[in-house]
Amino acid sequence: GVFFSDLGVNEFLAGSQADAVAHLKKAIELSPDLLAPYASLGAIYGKQGKTREALEVYDHALAVSGKIRDPRVRDDIVKARQLAGRP
Repeated sequence: GVFFSDLGVNEFLAGSQADAVAHLKKAIELSPDLLAPYASLGAIYGKQGKTREALEVYDHALAVSGKIRDPRVRDDIVKARQLAGRP
């Protein structure tokens, strides 16, 4: 999952949002307890103006965060979710 998460971020930075989204979704599928790809995918959706999708990603991440590998990422997701949920 980490490979696809990193690949997705790199693709986003290179300007390929569709590939980034696909690889971040693959990272989540392979490692559902890895929070970084959720954070990245939610941020991409937020930048695309897809607030509902961003909130869904953040909510899903928080629901699976019982197996947290990095609590700082969970805190970042909580903050991003709060910002995305603002009108």
